[in-house]
Amino acid sequence: MLPGLYQRMSNRLAQVMGEPVVFVVGAAEVPAQAHYRAPWEGHDASGFPVESQQHTLDIPTARLPAGVVEGGTVLVRMAALRITEISADDGGMTRILAAELRA
Repeated sequence: MLPGLYQRMSNRLAQVMGEPVVFVVGAAEVPAQAHYRAPWEGHDASGFPVESQQHTLDIPTARLPAGVVEGGTVLVRMAALRITEISADDGGMTRILAAELRA
């Protein structure tokens, strides 16, 4: 596959498809649509064991609710996750890495 082709396809799919997620911003719960991958779901061959991967959400930057910050909470598939990293690319997408909240 040509370099960048998968990225463009993935960005387009995330814009059109995705699943419901809820970002906790202050005291408000803000619904959104994002492409979600759990740590045990498919990954590129990266050389890292699956257990070391985090939950990943890809969302169009324009659809990312204002006030979402690292250390915040996102609810996905009825699980609360702590946002560990937010990074936007120059193609209009934002990738959010998250970890399970520990009791």
